[in-house]
Order: sequence, then C-alpha cells, then structure tokens
Amino acid sequence: MIYNVAQLLKDPIGATRVYDLHETADLLTDIPARAPYVGHLKLTHLNEGILAEARIVTVVEVACRRCLRPVQLPLELEFVEEYRPSIDINSGAPVLKREGEEYFTLDERHTLDLTEAVRQYAWTNLPQFALCREDCAGLCAMCGRDLNEGPCDCQQESTDPRLAVLGCLLGESERSQ
Repeated sequence: MIYNVAQLLKDPIGATRVYDLHETADLLTDIPARAPYVGHLKLTHLNEGILAEARIVTVVEVACRRCLRPVQLPLELEFVEEYRPSIDINSGAPVLKREGEEYFTLDERHTLDLTEAVRQYAWTNLPQFALCREDCAGLCAMCGRDLNEGPCDCQQESTDPRLAVLGCLLGESERSQ
C-alpha cells in the first residue's frame, strides 16, 4: 500500500487522487488475514501534507475465546489520517516534525505507506471476544479437551478448589450460631 504523492504535493491545495485497493492477504505479518485487503483510498492535498481517507475490508483469523479454534471474521476499517512530508517537495530541505503533533510522515521520496495505519486500525478493530459459535462449550479446565467434541472423563468437583477456604469459613460461622 505504497503511493507516490510527489505530483499531488505539487498540485494545488485541494487536489485529490482516488485509488481502488486490492492488496494481498499477507500484507500484515502480525494479523493473519484470510482474504485480500480490498477498498478505496482518497488522497487530498492539504496545506501541510496529504489527507488519506480509507475504507478497507478483509477477513481475519482469530482464536475462539472458549475453545481456541481458529475463527474467520470480517474486518472493516475506516479511517482518516494526515501524512506530512519529511522533505520539502520544492527545496529538498528536511522538514522538522513539530513537537506534540501526531501524524504519519512521507518518506524522502514522497511516498505514502498506508501499511502502518492499516495495522494500527486493524488491531484496534479486532474483536475482543470472538466465538466459533454461540454455544461453544470451551475446553475442560482439568485436561484441556475440547468439550465441543464431547465430554471428557475428568472428575468434575462441585466446588472449585480455589474457593475451598471460603467453604471452611462458612462452615465455622454456621457452627458458631
């Protein structure tokens, strides 16, 4: 997702370019996508840089919260980000980044790399609690068997051993009455 915006930076303020996106599924190594990144990108020349408006969809694979099976889910990203040059397009002089301002930078060849913005928005839009199905039974706490495949042979205690101390306290308070 790399775009050369040198000509756009030379165009009048307000000039735009529109692109259709179709990037391979392995664009981001840390987010397993199972379909290409598809969408639209609009780049607009601003006074100090480029405004990137993107709408991107893909299918990602995450682990089920209960049984850890892989689950494929659609992921939609919409964002607007500002990109500013690191080198002045007319003079070739370095442009200093102002302290306290947050924006992405164009590299020294005036190319806009959308990959990091896509990565950040993908991570923030991933579902926290994905389930393979609504009635997923999860894993056995004792042996780790996938309970969707059937029950295990573990002895299920009626009381969680971590709460046994509370049971002792309850027993003592009943004796004192």
